[in-house]
Amino acid sequence: MSARKVVQALIDKGLLTRLENGRLIRANASGDQRPLQIALVAPAFSSQVFLDMQYQLSEVVAEVGGTVRLVSFVQPSDPVIFEALEGGFDGLFVILPVGAPQLLLDRLAKHRERVVSVWADLSHLGVLSIVNGPARFVGKALDHLMALGHRRVDCFNTLPLEPIVNDRIRHWRMGLDQRGLDGELHNAPTKAFQCSITAAYHVFNEMIQRGLESKAYFCVTTDIARGVLRACHEKGIRVGKDISVCGFSEVNVAKLTVPSITAVETADARAYLKMGVDWIASRGNDWQRPLRLEPDDVGLFVGESTGPA
Repeated sequence: MSARKVVQALIDKGLLTRLENGRLIRANASGDQRPLQIALVAPAFSSQVFLDMQYQLSEVVAEVGGTVRLVSFVQPSDPVIFEALEGGFDGLFVILPVGAPQLLLDRLAKHRERVVSVWADLSHLGVLSIVNGPARFVGKALDHLMALGHRRVDCFNTLPLEPIVNDRIRHWRMGLDQRGLDGELHNAPTKAFQCSITAAYHVFNEMIQRGLESKAYFCVTTDIARGVLRACHEKGIRVGKDISVCGFSEVNVAKLTVPSITAVETADARAYLKMGVDWIASRGNDWQRPLRLEPDDVGLFVGESTGPA
């Protein structure tokens, strides 16, 4: 009884806060509202895109006096994801795992007022979703290659067939039909957490040995294009002269690669991340924006990896 009275006294003074699940967390000693505590739930492997997202989110949350904690998972049903959802975080920015089970999707929907999905569109579940690189902009790469005289553009993928990848492949197919172009899909998906760049290198090497039938390739990510470039280099194929290669996203990497890689750009995520913080802080109340946040347009970085047919 004494312990309960002490706890209640600390709550009354604003030193402790009781969450909806009954858990107690420490508030600011001053009695003011505690800083915003945000989790970034992301796969446990290194990627420049993930690092950029973590850095940008940390900056955005720091502007409102909050902090970000990285929560890494290694499988779609990893308990750490569910623990983060049920824990003391004010909100979570979630990079959806490949093959996310229905149980996880249901749990995200249950906590929708404090969850923001990054890259994967979960707006149909009532979850605010940031899609700063919509797949429809694959057409930017196709238009560029078409202007260079290419009439066949193959698609190359070694990533697991998650919704984002499938969406880019679908828009590649639609883009070919709309422009009257030909093309073939070269699809060799890896398992989750396998290195898609290394896989791209090996698979494209095999394609070279069989004989390349196309002079232009759209890779679903710029990282995959890096694997293609290495395979071509070792076989004496001049990228940008003998064949043309395009990527999607990771433009900072595309600019530093030799040769630089033509890639579809993504919009700066900071503005959308700020909206995500607003969503979490307000618990989605009186939300006036769409649940799917995406740019009206993006650019195309034209690198050295593309040239005339």
